[in-house]
Amino acid sequence: MLDCFGSGISVYVASVLTFVRAFAFLCAVDAHQNLMVAGTSLGANLQVFATCLALAGVPVLIMANFGLHWGFGHYVQRFAHYLVACLAFDCFILCLLPLGSDMCSALANPYVLQSGRIFVCGFINAAYGFWAIVFLFFEIQLVRQVSLQAHLVEQGEYAELLRYERKPADMNRFAAG
Repeated sequence: MLDCFGSGISVYVASVLTFVRAFAFLCAVDAHQNLMVAGTSLGANLQVFATCLALAGVPVLIMANFGLHWGFGHYVQRFAHYLVACLAFDCFILCLLPLGSDMCSALANPYVLQSGRIFVCGFINAAYGFWAIVFLFFEIQLVRQVSLQAHLVEQGEYAELLRYERKPADMNRFAAG
């Protein structure tokens, strides 16, 4: 699989990213006017929903970190469910941006567009598609690792050693040896 980091650090990485998301949305949102992102106008209702979703993650991530250290797996599992909701919203936004309007005109200089609009816009769209797919795969992997960590916390302190546990039938085979 694409294990870019272990499940032990995944909750911390997701916590930092959730906190950065909440801070960025809180700083960027203006509910009185539309926000222009890559040539796409995001309405006030969408901005407020995104900010509420991001701010709802802060108490959940705090509970998940406490749950990770004190063995409350259901808090970590709740954080994994929150990350699934963020993943669904991010998929919606990543589909909305290129379909919303002309991303090429918003990102490229008009002088560069005069020389060859097809090549420049094709390059911008290809780069956007590549980085959107990388971002989604990273976020899916993060959700999977946090969910795995929640499962390990629910199993108990020695959950990582359970795969080395010997069954009574195995011990009889070595004793008869």
